[in-house]
Formats: sequence, C-alpha cells, structure tokens
Amino acid sequence: MIKLYIYYSGIISQEAKTHGKKILNWMIMKKMRRLRKSIIKLIITYINKSEDPQLVVQNFVSPALEILKDYSNNIPEAREADVHLLFSVIIKKLSFALAASIPQILEFMISVTLQIVTQEFEEFKDHWINFFDFLQSVINNCFTGNFFPFLKA
Repeated sequence: MIKLYIYYSGIISQEAKTHGKKILNWMIMKKMRRLRKSIIKLIITYINKSEDPQLVVQNFVSPALEILKDYSNNIPEAREADVHLLFSVIIKKLSFALAASIPQILEFMISVTLQIVTQEFEEFKDHWINFFDFLQSVINNCFTGNFFPFLKA
C-alpha cells in the first residue's frame, strides 16, 4: 500500500513540478490525490484495528517514513494533509517503539508544514488542524512528565 502511495505521489509531484500547480485541478490528478488519501485512511484503519503493535512496527514504521519524506519533497499544494493524521495515529499507538524516530519525524514534518500554513490559512486549513493533532499526539505520548498539562485531551 505504501509503495502505491509513493508511486502516485511521485506522479503528482512530477507533473506539478513540470506543469505547475494548475495541473492539480485536472480530473486525473484529483483522482490520484483521492486515491492517495484513501490509502492513508486505509493504513490508519489498519493501525487502529491492529492487535499486534510489534507487527505494525515491523511492517509500517520504516515504510511510513518514506511517506513523510515524500510529503516534505512535494510542492506545498500537492502535500497530503492526512499524513499528519497518519503520524498522529502511529505515535498514539506505537510511541514505545518510536523514540529513536521522533526527531526525524519532527524534522520532516515541522519545517515544511509551517512553511505552508503560514502562507494562507484558508487554503491549507486541513494542514493546520491535522498538524495540531499531530503535535498534541507527540506531546501527549512522547514526552515524559507533565510539561504541557493544558494540552492533555
């Protein structure tokens, strides 16, 4: 599934870089983006329903980092906002196994997301909402102690 996501995302990214962001409004690109979003939703559902966290760690954490690399390499308009939700779920369910990967995840996600959400709020509203959900997951599940009690859900 992740390879399929990367494949379609590569096509979207390449076409957007070649022809500009106007191509993202073409029907075929919209369908590819919808498929990409559905793949993320399917992965999220699998992780949420999984009863074997070690299996998820072995099969999804490293490949999911490829999705994150793809997210950071895409042009802003072609980035998928649900990548934040994917990593929120991964962190909520598997924080015990991600301690070494958290700095890498934050590096790929924070700078590029802040770059786009500070441009125009309305155009990237889903990124804002999902990014804050991601940050809350990191704070609630990856820090020891009670540093941010006002963010506890």
